[in-house]
Parts: sequence; structure tokens; C-alpha cells
Amino acid sequence: MGFGASFSSAVRAVAPLVHPHERAGLFASVYLVAYLSFGVPAIVAGLLIAPVGLLGGFLEYGVAVLVVATVGLFAQYRVTTRDRSGKETSAPVRPWR
Repeated sequence: MGFGASFSSAVRAVAPLVHPHERAGLFASVYLVAYLSFGVPAIVAGLLIAPVGLLGGFLEYGVAVLVVATVGLFAQYRVTTRDRSGKETSAPVRPWR
């Protein structure tokens, strides 16, 4: 119920969309993004400790995570597509269909 389940489902969702000879590059890019998404924030949080202290770094990091999560939620909410009649719906865009 954490990163493992979501990572597994994301890989299952994108693997059939590429040709077999392109899958190595796809998995390499997926792993790169996954490692960077955990590594870069930890490095930034560590760099914040020296100038602002542990509590200040913790608070600034927490505020940044909340802002990024809120922007992501709003961006996901705003994704729309049009059905055949031209009416706008709130279904996610699925370019592979």
C-alpha cells in the first residue's frame, strides 16, 4: 500500500504501450525518475539544515511538499478531454486510445 504498489501498477500501465525493443529505455527512465524523486528532496532537505537549522529546514521542506502536492492535485483535476460531441468532460486524457 505504498510506493511498491503504485510503482508496480505504473510499470504495468506503461509497459504494453511501447515496443519490446523500447522497453529497456522505458524502464531505465522510470527507475531514474523514481530514484531522483526520492534522492533530490532528501539532498535539498539536508542542505537546508545548515543555514536555517533543523526545525526551520523541516518546516520549509514540509511547506514545499504541501505546495507541490497541491499544485499536482489541481493539475490532475484540470486535465480534461472532449467527447465526440465536443462536450468537455473531466475524464483523464488517455493518448493511447
